[in-house]
Amino acid sequence: ITASVIAETNLLEMRVSAASPREAYLITEAVLNNYEELAGKILSNVSLDILQYPTVPTGPVNSANTRHNVKQAALLAAAAAVALICVMTTLRDTIKTPEDVESKLDTQLLVSIHHEKKHKTLRSALSRKRESILITNPTTGFAYVETIRKLRTRVSYLMNRGGYKTLMITSVAENEGKSTVAANLALSFARKGKRVLLIDTDMRKPALHKIFDLQDKKYATVIELLRGKANMDEALMRNSTKQLMLLLGRRGTERSTELAGGANMKLMLEQVQKAVDIVILDTPPMTVGSDAECIAAIADAAILVTRQDIVPARIINDMLDVLGSSRAKVLGCVFNDCRSTDLDEHFNYGSSGKYGYGRQYGYGGGKYGSYHKHSSSTGTTEEDPV
Repeated sequence: ITASVIAETNLLEMRVSAASPREAYLITEAVLNNYEELAGKILSNVSLDILQYPTVPTGPVNSANTRHNVKQAALLAAAAAVALICVMTTLRDTIKTPEDVESKLDTQLLVSIHHEKKHKTLRSALSRKRESILITNPTTGFAYVETIRKLRTRVSYLMNRGGYKTLMITSVAENEGKSTVAANLALSFARKGKRVLLIDTDMRKPALHKIFDLQDKKYATVIELLRGKANMDEALMRNSTKQLMLLLGRRGTERSTELAGGANMKLMLEQVQKAVDIVILDTPPMTVGSDAECIAAIADAAILVTRQDIVPARIINDMLDVLGSSRAKVLGCVFNDCRSTDLDEHFNYGSSGKYGYGRQYGYGGGKYGSYHKHSSSTGTTEEDPV
């Protein structure tokens, strides 16, 4: 209830605001019915006459302001939420750039794998068909293929220098791309002419059979092999490259840690090492269980895959300490799914100059010989078909 004097008059205006028209009207009537008794005690020499009697209001008098205020509040809340997200993202101590790997992590950077789109065309995206990023796929980007080749060169050098034969590839959390990295690294070694065995030791959530599109193929799984329910001939498969052999899973098991740390796992690795040049193990993430630690106790070397801006650096370093205390030698870190453009990273092709990411070189975009020679960081020269 408010009252105000109209300027330069002897008129007094009273206003009543309430939650409903009926309530506002009843309050006004109550004031008018009782004002004489109250005013007589305070204003004994003043007489008040009612010039306009109240009526039931037909609409809110502040509706426009209310809508305006609601809109302003919504915009301010949205802006505050965006600002808060930006601040939290900036302040999170995650690995955002390749430089962060060198400065924040207790290991070396092997390569930075830039983001690669799974669906290259609108038709592919609309079909919702699951597509894996493999270097054998002709639609996979040139830069991605070269990065995997660069990773293979560095891993090969480190493995040869240390005399290692079994390599485990793991991550700290799920969905960091370790299985895709493991599959492409195995394919790259096979292209080089190495006899490679890729084993899916992620017995919680096997993924390699989906990456290679072998869901409908019949084969004995790694779990059956370790439990003695199948032999090696029933489980071992060869990729189209012939140099790559696969031991895959299909469904997960709750007793994966028991199998990963069992005697049959160690015996199997000792047997297969004699028939191949390198064994690559796709292991579960380190934070979902102790499977990766069990495998690290029997593997020769390890690579940690970390995705951009996912896991805090402190947790990654904790997992690196766990790997460092095991038998496996940590070769370094793969910085995966990097979405920032790094114009300083180029691929050096001998005397031909440098070809960075800033220009596109498609298949058939020019006439090239059947081989390209390029120098690696280790000073060795290799030839690969393009």
